[in-house]
Amino acid sequence: EYGYEWTWSIDLFSLPHNAIRREMRDIYKMFGVFRLAGFRMEAAQVEMLKEWWKETYNFILDYFILEEDFLYPFVQGPYRMGETLDPSIMVSSPRASRVPPEIHEIRQIGIALAKDFLELNSAIEKLRSENAEQHLPVILTFFNSWVPSFHAYAKRQEVELSADIQKNYEPDDKYA
Repeated sequence: EYGYEWTWSIDLFSLPHNAIRREMRDIYKMFGVFRLAGFRMEAAQVEMLKEWWKETYNFILDYFILEEDFLYPFVQGPYRMGETLDPSIMVSSPRASRVPPEIHEIRQIGIALAKDFLELNSAIEKLRSENAEQHLPVILTFFNSWVPSFHAYAKRQEVELSADIQKNYEPDDKYA
């Protein structure tokens, strides 16, 4: 058991968000070192970064998958009771269900962030020691855009979605 009973709905989001925030802090520390080196990297450094990134990437991607597979169905559950609509309809049209538009909007932001994250992975996969001086600043620029967007998204989940969960569920429902 983690946290307090009164924070259980926030913990659903804040625990994984804090882990992602920690990974982002680590990459900013690395980029600080890369900047000092003029964004030049040896082949071994590139491979070390890619190894670290592979773990980080898989962790963050797994979180976005977890959201789609478990968190959003959990959040939307009380609004969909008795509905017989195809879930694909609900993704494309928030008016197709009783799910509040704010929940739909937050979910769409998450989907967009996940897609952007896949693009970031492609950029890192193309990184080589001979092109690091050109690619690393581009990757850093992407991070400088993606990370604040993720923080804003995470904050909305922690505030708005956790309040919605608190309204519709009891603490023991997290085990259901």
